[in-house]
Amino acid sequence: NETILSKKCVIFVRFFDPALVSILKSKGIKVGFDVNIPNIKTDKSINSDSFNDFNFYIANNSNHKSEIIKKLKKESKVFVIPHHHVNFNQDPPNVQKETIESIGFIGLKSFLSDNISDIEKFCNERSLNFICEHPGTREECIGSLRKLDIAIACALNKSDTNYQECIENKPNIKICNYQSFGIPTISTPHKSVSEFGDDSY
Repeated sequence: NETILSKKCVIFVRFFDPALVSILKSKGIKVGFDVNIPNIKTDKSINSDSFNDFNFYIANNSNHKSEIIKKLKKESKVFVIPHHHVNFNQDPPNVQKETIESIGFIGLKSFLSDNISDIEKFCNERSLNFICEHPGTREECIGSLRKLDIAIACALNKSDTNYQECIENKPNIKICNYQSFGIPTISTPHKSVSEFGDDSY
């Protein structure tokens, strides 16, 4: 593809073609891999020799970075860039209210399924609105975030096949988005939120 060959840098996201990576590098094009993969520990592509062919890698958070480095057979650059961060326009934070009206979780309801009834009961007993939405676009996500006074960042469904991977590598996405709108956040313990400081636990 002439369009790809005209680029100075190409980044593959989640999937990559080893043959294409080799061609691009032979043309002097820098090649990166955004390792946005559900399970880094068992994924076949990450455990292949071709995973080591990139010039650099993008991790979701510091814990994710350390897991990627374990898979590399040579010293490489690994950059931490939180995924799905929606407030890159630096919109102003939510107005803090004197009285809390809503608590919410932005994401799949299945992550809360083991504890959803307890959360709903907690909110009902305090006359709080519980909001749980999984927006499909950036604009919808911002709309959902604007509804929240307090946010929840957690993965509480231990029966979910991606549970372990999520609690180690992915929940800080939510905290980044919550913080960018100034929303106080309650988080269950995750390795992936370590860069937010001790109080994130």
